[in-house]
Amino acid sequence: MKPVHFYVLAAILSCQAVVYYAFSAKEMIPNFRPWSEFPRQVGQWRETQELTEDAASLEQLKPDDYIDRIYHGRDGRQINFFVAYFKTQRTGHAPHSPQACLPGAGWQPVSASVIPISVPAERMTIDANQYIVQLEGQRNAVFYWYQTARHTMASQYSYQFYAIPELLFHGRTDVALVRIITPMQGDDLAPAKAAAFDFIQSAFGSVRLHFPEV
Repeated sequence: MKPVHFYVLAAILSCQAVVYYAFSAKEMIPNFRPWSEFPRQVGQWRETQELTEDAASLEQLKPDDYIDRIYHGRDGRQINFFVAYFKTQRTGHAPHSPQACLPGAGWQPVSASVIPISVPAERMTIDANQYIVQLEGQRNAVFYWYQTARHTMASQYSYQFYAIPELLFHGRTDVALVRIITPMQGDDLAPAKAAAFDFIQSAFGSVRLHFPEV
């Protein structure tokens, strides 16, 4: 983490601590829809495997709920769909950036950027992170963002920043990391990116249903 990012994050967390302490009684913990109810068929994509995180990973991440599934398209292309949901940020538990977690698992970063993804069914465009990693000759395309009831953000600083007004005006601080991973064929990003975009466009409406505005 660059020094300037460290100080910005420290300032945000300090403000959060003060606001959380002062307004903790106002927070409403949502009765969220379990992520196990996420559709097993989204567009052309059908779930083929339900994955379970190991105890060590769950102990480190500490989500209130999560989903980790493999989906396959009609052409056989594979998508790993992962969501880690946190019903409150006041406990100090929050999403971890894949740019920190994946290198820790041995994946080496190749490139990272923020890209727009159009979601026509929702009449919106979201900003997501595009993160390319490789391990032993295999490259994966990773796309992820942070989701709240009212915002979709690429930056981890943004969801922490928005947590304060969300608590003050809406009484909630719940947030989720939404991550999609799909294998690349060599260095060719285009087919993997097209598949990920198709999955995101098909699944995004269902993701938002787990964050009803109250």
